[in-house]
Amino acid sequence: AIVLNEKFNSSGFKAVPAGFRNGLDGISKSKGYKAYFWTSTPSSEKHAWYRRINSTSHGIGRLHIAKSSGFSVRCIK
Repeated sequence: AIVLNEKFNSSGFKAVPAGFRNGLDGISKSKGYKAYFWTSTPSSEKHAWYRRINSTSHGIGRLHIAKSSGFSVRCIK
């Protein structure tokens, strides 16, 4: 597994930069350098918020997109 962003190592969070599946054409994008995770919060009936982690920067993006897109999920026990 590739650790995204050394800044997150102190929290113990590690992610594989799996990219995402575009909901319009089904094509995978950003594989190898970004990780995308759904949040549990919808932004509208057809859209939901997600978090984006980039392997080359220290920020975490929060954006919304159609629920037909394919992002990773993180299960917490």
